Amino acid sequence: MGIPEALVGIEYDGAEHHLRTVADRERDEARREDIRKRWRWRVLPATSADILGRSPHLEGAVMELLGISVDFRRQDWGLQA
Repeated sequence: MGIPEALVGIEYDGAEHHLRTVADRERDEARREDIRKRWRWRVLPATSADILGRSPHLEGAVMELLGISVDFRRQDWGLQA
Protein backbone atom coordinates (compact mmCIF):
# COMPACT_ATOMS: atom_id res chain seq x y z
CA MET A 1 0.00 0.00 0.00
CA GLY A 2 1.33 3.42 -0.78
CA ILE A 3 0.66 7.12 -0.50
CA PRO A 4 2.33 8.42 -3.67
CA GLU A 5 2.05 12.14 -2.90
CA ALA A 6 3.95 11.55 0.37
CA LEU A 7 6.35 8.89 -0.99
CA VAL A 8 5.34 6.56 1.85
CA GLY A 9 4.69 2.85 1.45
CA ILE A 10 3.64 0.04 3.75
CA GLU A 11 4.74 -3.47 2.90
CA TYR A 12 3.35 -6.62 4.49
CA ASP A 13 6.07 -8.93 5.77
CA GLY A 14 4.53 -12.35 6.15
CA ALA A 15 6.30 -15.07 8.09
CA GLU A 16 6.24 -17.44 5.10
CA HIS A 17 8.34 -15.30 2.75
CA HIS A 18 9.96 -12.53 4.74
CA LEU A 19 10.64 -13.53 8.32
CA ARG A 20 11.98 -17.09 8.14
CA THR A 21 15.67 -16.30 8.31
CA VAL A 22 18.01 -13.45 9.18
CA ALA A 23 19.05 -13.43 5.51
CA ASP A 24 15.40 -12.87 4.48
CA ARG A 25 15.12 -9.87 6.80
CA GLU A 26 18.48 -8.44 5.71
CA ARG A 27 17.54 -8.78 2.03
CA ASP A 28 14.22 -6.99 2.62
CA GLU A 29 15.92 -4.17 4.54
CA ALA A 30 18.54 -3.76 1.79
CA ARG A 31 15.76 -3.61 -0.85
CA ARG A 32 13.84 -0.99 1.17
CA GLU A 33 17.01 1.07 1.57
CA ASP A 34 17.58 0.87 -2.19
CA ILE A 35 14.02 2.09 -2.79
CA ARG A 36 14.64 5.00 -0.41
CA LYS A 37 17.90 5.97 -2.11
CA ARG A 38 16.69 5.60 -5.70
CA TRP A 39 13.17 6.97 -5.50
CA ARG A 40 13.02 8.64 -2.04
CA TRP A 41 10.13 6.40 -0.93
CA ARG A 42 10.07 5.44 2.74
CA VAL A 43 8.71 1.92 3.12
CA LEU A 44 7.47 0.64 6.48
CA PRO A 45 7.36 -3.11 7.02
CA ALA A 46 4.22 -4.44 8.70
CA THR A 47 3.55 -7.89 10.17
CA SER A 48 0.25 -9.56 10.98
CA ALA A 49 0.72 -8.46 14.61
CA ASP A 50 1.01 -4.83 13.45
CA ILE A 51 -2.14 -5.09 11.38
CA LEU A 52 -4.31 -7.32 13.56
CA GLY A 53 -2.96 -6.37 16.99
CA ARG A 54 -4.33 -3.84 19.41
CA SER A 55 -1.31 -1.54 19.47
CA PRO A 56 -1.42 1.55 17.23
CA HIS A 57 2.34 1.46 16.53
CA LEU A 58 1.93 1.06 12.76
CA GLU A 59 -0.60 3.87 12.57
CA GLY A 60 1.69 6.08 14.64
CA ALA A 61 4.67 5.34 12.38
CA VAL A 62 2.65 6.18 9.26
CA MET A 63 1.35 9.37 10.84
CA GLU A 64 4.89 10.39 11.79
CA LEU A 65 6.09 9.90 8.20
CA LEU A 66 3.14 11.96 6.97
CA GLY A 67 3.85 14.71 9.49
CA ILE A 68 0.54 14.20 11.26
CA SER A 69 0.28 14.59 15.00
CA VAL A 70 -2.74 13.20 16.81
CA ASP A 71 -3.36 13.22 20.52
CA PHE A 72 -4.92 9.89 21.46
CA ARG A 73 -7.45 10.38 24.25
CA ARG A 74 -10.22 8.28 25.68
CA GLN A 75 -13.60 9.25 24.32
CA ASP A 76 -16.22 10.20 26.88
CA TRP A 77 -19.39 8.72 25.44
CA GLY A 78 -21.51 10.11 28.28
CA LEU A 79 -22.33 6.68 29.66
CA GLN A 80 -23.06 6.39 33.35
CA ALA A 81 -21.72 3.40 35.23
